[in-house]
Amino acid sequence: MAGGRPTKYRDSIAKGICLRLMLGQSLRAICRLDKYPSKVTVLTWLQKYPQFLTQYTKAREMQQELLYDELFEIADDSSNDYVETENGEAFNREHVNRSRLRIDTRKWVMERMAPKKYSTQTKVDHTSSDGSMSPDGMTSEERQNRIAELLNKAGDK
Repeated sequence: MAGGRPTKYRDSIAKGICLRLMLGQSLRAICRLDKYPSKVTVLTWLQKYPQFLTQYTKAREMQQELLYDELFEIADDSSNDYVETENGEAFNREHVNRSRLRIDTRKWVMERMAPKKYSTQTKVDHTSSDGSMSPDGMTSEERQNRIAELLNKAGDK
């Protein structure tokens, strides 16, 4: 390929994209590299080539695992929590806040990429088997009777 970004699908390029994703690079960063297609081309390939979509999906799942591991590394790294100042050692709020931001960003991304696996929200189902906690407060039988009543009234008119 002479000068320019590839637009023709090739397995080797697709595998390179997926490998870089698994290692934590963003699709945007990958697509800025020489010899890789534009983001639009990659998105087109995802729609056009099912095998690439499967590889890409697996790469994103692996990327989540990498992010998960990074959470512990960031949280456990206290190497820059204190800095030397002219008055001695001082707590480095900027570093600690930056670490918190890095953790929160990874958690946020993971929750959106795989909400069933990583979300902290609990979904509560307020229905009951007898219908007593249904949104309209009626049991299933009461609802059916009400529907029949309304249909009868509508038929009488």
